[in-house]
Amino acid sequence: MKIGILSDTHLYEITPEFQQQVHDAFADCPVILHAGDLVQPAVLDAFADKTVYAVHGNMCGSETKAILPPRGSWIWAGLKWDWPMATGLWILRMAYGPVFLRPM
Repeated sequence: MKIGILSDTHLYEITPEFQQQVHDAFADCPVILHAGDLVQPAVLDAFADKTVYAVHGNMCGSETKAILPPRGSWIWAGLKWDWPMATGLWILRMAYGPVFLRPM
């Protein structure tokens, strides 16, 4: 199973371009981790057919902070994943492009 990870979408609404990018990048990812700074919770509607785990970031408004936690924890493949882990994600994204976690 592939898990799609993204952060820092900084959107107030879903644009057609964003919806297309979501489809292209995450079509075969049934689970999405959004590691913060989505800004508005409506952005998560782009992942309506996925299981989504999300946290808020420092750029999120009070509406988003009221419904999303500042940190998340998830157990998958026998391992505990804690996020946000933005620094590590940025390094992986810069070095390798989109990051997908797969069981070994």
